[in-house]
Amino acid sequence: MSFKKITLPFLLLLSLATGHLNARAAPTTAHPELPGLPADTIKLIDSLYHFFWRTNIGYWVNEDLDLYYYDQNTDLLKWSRKHWDESYGYIWYDDYRVVYTLVERMTVEEMKQNYDLQASQWINSTLFTYTYDGQGNKTGWKWQRWSPELNDWSNFRLNQYFFDGAGHGILSVASNWDDGIHDWIPSQKIETSYDSSGADTLILTSYWFEPDSAWIALSRKRNGYDLAGNKVTEQLQEWDAETSSWINSSYNLLIYDVGDKLSQTIYQRWDADLNKWIGLTMNEYFYNEMALISQYITSTRNPSDTVWTPAARGMYEYDGDGDRTDFVLQEWDGQGDWINHSRLNYAYRKVLSLPESGSSTGISCYWTRYAQEDKCLRCDGLKNGQPYVFTLYSMQGSLIDNQVFTGGQAVALKGTISSGIFIFTVAGEDQLLHRGKIVIP
Repeated sequence: MSFKKITLPFLLLLSLATGHLNARAAPTTAHPELPGLPADTIKLIDSLYHFFWRTNIGYWVNEDLDLYYYDQNTDLLKWSRKHWDESYGYIWYDDYRVVYTLVERMTVEEMKQNYDLQASQWINSTLFTYTYDGQGNKTGWKWQRWSPELNDWSNFRLNQYFFDGAGHGILSVASNWDDGIHDWIPSQKIETSYDSSGADTLILTSYWFEPDSAWIALSRKRNGYDLAGNKVTEQLQEWDAETSSWINSSYNLLIYDVGDKLSQTIYQRWDADLNKWIGLTMNEYFYNEMALISQYITSTRNPSDTVWTPAARGMYEYDGDGDRTDFVLQEWDGQGDWINHSRLNYAYRKVLSLPESGSSTGISCYWTRYAQEDKCLRCDGLKNGQPYVFTLYSMQGSLIDNQVFTGGQAVALKGTISSGIFIFTVAGEDQLLHRGKIVIP
């Protein structure tokens, strides 16, 4: 599965506090204007609703709900799926979840757990473990399955990845675990070749033949590109051991419009009797004014004729930022109508993601005690006696505190503020002077 982060303009409208100063004294000059918050906002997917179309009643019905959870760096920590139940009270119940372990913001473990409704607890299912090289390339992927008998993880599959000097993946080797000898046994390898522009042009797949302790060719795929770098052909061939030759299998043709946007793909299979390629599936793509795919139509045809028949179509909707908000899949009924099948609805949230120190003005801020207040922030590097504006936000972008203070004095936070990680800004002299993250103890 997948989800994404998108940096977006995100201006927060702020109001200045006019009556309370942490120094217990009013400034002698006018309040400085606070500029809009810089566009350092991250957009994260918050939830994904799955629906299916109930024909007999004519409306969308809940099916699944995916929820996403992040750490203070906006890195994904967990996503969980709930399933809609209509048999026992129309409720969401936990189905499964995927939990990630990160080291230096890189995923090193990915654990899937299923929820046992009878035992009311999470049960381990699978564990993926990842390793990386110094350039951040994934070099290893180990798949383990939970063994209730051993009460531990048991090995199942291992993939190892190798790269050239340019960082291109040139070789991957898959192995299966053998409980008898307690070791990994090679099963498949994929070798990839690139042209001078870095495009993958040849992908060779082989399998390990244990009796001969040798790799045997299985298939090869040749990719072709146009002068703009667009992939225009994908030809798959399979190795025939009896004739010691490559036999055509499938052929994908990709067609682009004048703007290099993919407009059509045609999937073909080789017909040995006719000795030619036969088109089986065609996809047509349509775009909106933002150059984003608004619709695709999938058509099929019987090999015995040349007529393409609609089979399915997908329709997309986006928000003003260009992020997908809705997807509807429909099927062709053969009578001239599209029938709803399934739907995805995306919900996002915006969070602030600033570096620990976002300023080069020489200003530094730290926690201190001032005037018997427990939570005070002092900022060095400001001009004594000059008015400044301090603003505090939650990681979700909500305004927590906003007040004017005097340089040389500490800012006493107003009200009750829970502990956690927050974003703050310091403004003055008609500009934003400092911004960063702080941890409130």
